Amino acid sequence: MEEVQHTIQNLKVGKTPGSDGIENSTLKQSTEALVAPLTRIYNEVLITGISPEEWKESEMIILHKKGSRAEIENYWPLNLSDNVGKVFMKILKNRL
Repeated sequence: MEEVQHTIQNLKVGKTPGSDGIENSTLKQSTEALVAPLTRIYNEVLITGISPEEWKESEMIILHKKGSRAEIENYWPLNLSDNVGKVFMKILKNRL
């Protein structure tokens, strides 16, 4: 639970949420209420090896970088994935 709480508290605020619509600021403000359920979910994923399909999907948007808007190479692809899934991936990364 401490690991989940620490990871949530270190999230950057102001990032665009994925399809779950949950912003990092919401996760941070709700840490006390979310730590126990998220810990149970994350442990279940680790035990079974099965993660929610939503965590495997992302929404891709393209952002204009510079130059002519008519040229595709002047755009930057950005994948928005669920923030709850990102927290899990950060925990795994820290463990590795």
